[in-house]
Amino acid sequence: MDLILTADIGGTNARFKLINFSKENIEEKSITYSTKNYLSITDCINDFLENLQKPSIGVIGTAGTIYENTLVTTSTGWRVPISAEEIQQETGINKIVFLNDLVVAGHGIHEITSDQSLTIRDLPISYGKPKVLMSLGTGLGVCYQVWNGSEYLLSPSEGGWVDFSPKKEIDWKFMQFYRRYKDANNLENTGIRVEECIAGKFAQIIYIFLREEFPDLIDPAFDQKFNSDPSKMVATMMHEGFNGTNQLAQLSVRTWARYLGYECGNLIAAFLPFGGLYLYGTLIYTYAEQISKSPDFLEGLFAKDSGLLAIIEKIPISIITAQDLGLAGCNRVARQLNLSI
Repeated sequence: MDLILTADIGGTNARFKLINFSKENIEEKSITYSTKNYLSITDCINDFLENLQKPSIGVIGTAGTIYENTLVTTSTGWRVPISAEEIQQETGINKIVFLNDLVVAGHGIHEITSDQSLTIRDLPISYGKPKVLMSLGTGLGVCYQVWNGSEYLLSPSEGGWVDFSPKKEIDWKFMQFYRRYKDANNLENTGIRVEECIAGKFAQIIYIFLREEFPDLIDPAFDQKFNSDPSKMVATMMHEGFNGTNQLAQLSVRTWARYLGYECGNLIAAFLPFGGLYLYGTLIYTYAEQISKSPDFLEGLFAKDSGLLAIIEKIPISIITAQDLGLAGCNRVARQLNLSI
């Protein structure tokens, strides 16, 4: 049986494909759902598979923590923990394999074509050297890859949980403001994480801070638009900022790009990815052109002590513009599973 379900489930969207590997990888069906419209992962799967032949295998890349083939945590709001066996029973699929969403996206970078990426730093990729993928959407995730002599081994991490490290005076003010903001809103306040500064769920805090820091730059019309829909704050800030139609939003996205550069520099220091540093995710591919040309990103990237600069100079950096990288990775894993059965 060569019918396989692949799924890439993030904090906002769940993307599904049904592939028939007996027909030269023919895609039978492909749909993207909003996770907020479903109570559980099994409800979502069963909706997708309605009136379709049941696949023998399901490969699910998901945003969350996986332990012993059980999904322990998730950013979707769905019930957890839930085991692969429970999903098999509730959907009729013979075998379910959970993979971290960043791991399947990491597999995906081996599947993309040259027209599905945008180069920020066009440097030679060293064969067999570590690779790192950072995904920036609703949250922030990191996957790293090391060569074992015959193939890359992929591992997830909780890279979004690392601490934010201020470098400029304005960064220190931002961090102090953020801590006050957390206290005022009864939020857990053990520090400021990188994810809380640049991911889609949190990045609006940069504009909120700069609005307080530079009240003379406030445009009441834009500010009203920004405040009108909390779910669109980041999109409003990014769109107006990168288009240069609002001064405070523009300052916000410049700050955001610099903070993105900070974290890329940190990843280079941690993993020495001479095999490539890859950036992916909704916030990345939506504004790929602007990020690739951003002097603020490069300023943040090179905001390191002199001892590391020679290494940063040698690291190739690319933006993945394909929006279905996770599914591409799931397909790669599914092919491997299908061949081994």
